[in-house]
Amino acid sequence: MGSIGQPSSEAVASKASVPSIIDIRSDTAGIELKQEILAGLKPADGGEKTLPTLLLYDEEGLKLFERITYLKEYYLTGEEIAVLERHAESIAQRIPDGSMVVELGSGNLRKIKILLDALERSGKDVSYYALDLMEPELERTLAEVPQYRHVKCNGLLGTYDDGLAWLRNPENVNKPKSILSMGSSIGNFTRDEAAGFLRQFAAILGPRDNLMIGVDGCEDPQKVYRAYNDSEGVTHEFTANGLKHANRLLGYKAFELDDWEAVGDFDAKSGRHQAFVVPKKDITVEGVAMKQGEKIRIEESYKYSRPQAQELWRSANVMEVAAWSNDAGDYALHMLKPVTMFATKPEEYAAHPVPSLDEWHQLWSTWDMVTRQMIPDEQLLDKPIKLRNACVFYLGHIPTFFDMKLTEATGGNPTEPKYFYNIFERGIDPDVDNPEQVHSHSEIPDEWPKLDEIMAFQKRVRQRVKNIYASGQAYEDKWTGRALWLGLEHEIMHLETLLYMLLQSEWALPPPTAAKPD
Repeated sequence: MGSIGQPSSEAVASKASVPSIIDIRSDTAGIELKQEILAGLKPADGGEKTLPTLLLYDEEGLKLFERITYLKEYYLTGEEIAVLERHAESIAQRIPDGSMVVELGSGNLRKIKILLDALERSGKDVSYYALDLMEPELERTLAEVPQYRHVKCNGLLGTYDDGLAWLRNPENVNKPKSILSMGSSIGNFTRDEAAGFLRQFAAILGPRDNLMIGVDGCEDPQKVYRAYNDSEGVTHEFTANGLKHANRLLGYKAFELDDWEAVGDFDAKSGRHQAFVVPKKDITVEGVAMKQGEKIRIEESYKYSRPQAQELWRSANVMEVAAWSNDAGDYALHMLKPVTMFATKPEEYAAHPVPSLDEWHQLWSTWDMVTRQMIPDEQLLDKPIKLRNACVFYLGHIPTFFDMKLTEATGGNPTEPKYFYNIFERGIDPDVDNPEQVHSHSEIPDEWPKLDEIMAFQKRVRQRVKNIYASGQAYEDKWTGRALWLGLEHEIMHLETLLYMLLQSEWALPPPTAAKPD
């Protein structure tokens, strides 16, 4: 295993200039972290005292943690590297071309480089973003990554919350993305917090996107204890450094380092290791009295058995579509996708007078996936159900019917070409026992319009919808709002019936996001 400074044969030999680093911080002064220090020392419920884990990851802390990852006792890094070296090609296959690959808490990049090399070999044009807390460390670690032809490397300066907000920006929402959390960092949250963390990121994923989460499932108490209480004392130095960071934020030596020691403890019952700072004598900090030997928790690392990991996915409303593990099966990288949950109560699925524009975008994305990626172009004139129209009819029917209702509600002009109203308004729904009995329906042309013409019409109708929201008319006029709801429900209904039709065909393609068995 080469170091990160040794470019692979896939990479261009020369080093690139330092990649760009985007400052996405919302709290550049550290005010929020200072408030967390004070809140943790004065818990409202009188519970255990804590310090925020983020204190550990200042510039010095990141360097100390990098030293930890090279220790033999800290098995997590070695196991994850082994998984990546064995399965990087398989993982890279599942990351779409043109993706953003965003690593949360990137560290020194020697692990992710294995995956970046595989993506480079695949020829996929990917933009990698390393998210971390300290700009000097981002500059240092990104400078050590070789220049690739296909993979573009960038830095994001900020916290997880900052990264989430950045991913929600309009310019990022519709890009395919893989969001990575390596090193079993998910274990630094309580089990409930971990589910909430995953749920937040899963909520911004589209059909092509995924989460990839590293999870440590080691259940050997001694092995886990040694990983966080190494013989060289580096981990305890890392823990104590958090107090230095706290002093800088508070503006004075609130914590005299000689009066404190770092202590680690593995709680087998809860399946977590805990790191504490402990006063060697009775001490008062920020008006808070602490007795000698009182444990102040600064970090915890939960371990996940296979059943516990599955429960985490369930709680977070995500599903595992692939997993790659080490030989022992107790360390794995899990690829996850969001589970679509449909509300059953009107106050949930129709909580507002009109559907949101975001709901429209989600529906359009799904409709386009089914109509443009599961139906081959050469089969658009086929009739999977012989008594109904050809598939191409439904591509025109959805925007046409909706445009008619919007025109009725708003009194505006029809979207051109208006003749679509004659051929796409109503479908065929005959009596199965006697197909001669059929309600009135649109005329069936000798030749359907060209696909490009239908797609251009659909685009104009969708733009009409966006304009209605932008103008405020969607919210101000009740008839427009009713037309929007009708259009949304109508498209959802046809999405379901179109899938029924595809089940009758012999040529329907699987959803492009469907997990393929390894």
